[in-house]
Amino acid sequence: MTTQIFTIGTRSRFGTVMVHLSLEMLKKLTLQQSYIIEVPGYGKLSWTTCLPKGWTKLKIFHDLLPPAARVKCLSDAGFFINEKDVAGVGYIAAFFNDVVTTHGSAKNLPPSCTSTLPPGTCFFPQNEVKQIQTPLFILNAAYDSWQVRNILVPGVADPHGKWHSCKHDIDQCSASQLRVLQGFRGDFLKEVAELGNSDSRGLFINSCFVHCQSEIQELWFSSDSPVLGNTTVANAVGDWFFDRSSFQKIDCPYPCDSTCHNRIYDDSSQA
Repeated sequence: MTTQIFTIGTRSRFGTVMVHLSLEMLKKLTLQQSYIIEVPGYGKLSWTTCLPKGWTKLKIFHDLLPPAARVKCLSDAGFFINEKDVAGVGYIAAFFNDVVTTHGSAKNLPPSCTSTLPPGTCFFPQNEVKQIQTPLFILNAAYDSWQVRNILVPGVADPHGKWHSCKHDIDQCSASQLRVLQGFRGDFLKEVAELGNSDSRGLFINSCFVHCQSEIQELWFSSDSPVLGNTTVANAVGDWFFDRSSFQKIDCPYPCDSTCHNRIYDDSSQA
């Protein structure tokens, strides 16, 4: 039996159109083969795909497939935390609140959250995860470079550029800056711990300075890919997806992991 892989785009405003076109294509198939349906999204988008509203799209696919079909969710670099920046200001919370207000997104967020918290706060996975019943794998760096550069040290919080070298290259951080990053990691892991240890959930939390690790072959599956417990990201996700074994591992603190491909940013415009 051969396996067919279908990728449905969701990364632009045409995502919904692509989903419906893909549905029409899938309806015409005989389904005599094995299928894997991918709905890719990286960063925050990967997380919202797993939520009830985003999951509706996946549920439609699941209804078209045989009852035994596996439908699971991989979140790559989407576990953003509600952390104050180095100036002590809740910059990312205010930013998410502006996003929700501008786009009228509150209606798309879980009512059980928006009824008790400001809608912008419901953008954070720590407040969303209880709504997710889908088998979920969280792939994230504990020192996620996007979060370090945009949540912990946004430009407005560092007007004199004291963090410029550090947030472009973690190897350039001073001892005091590393202590701040270790504190960020600690807060990140506390939020991850709130998930519990359900067998349906997978974890691959390494100590790399990078954002998104499933879209690049050298990080996903190659001879020198990052590993946890001698297991690559691809093997960990594959074992979880196909129910071969569970995988829930958290790395030791930076700089212990020599398998990391830490990102070095050339300029402040890079994500």
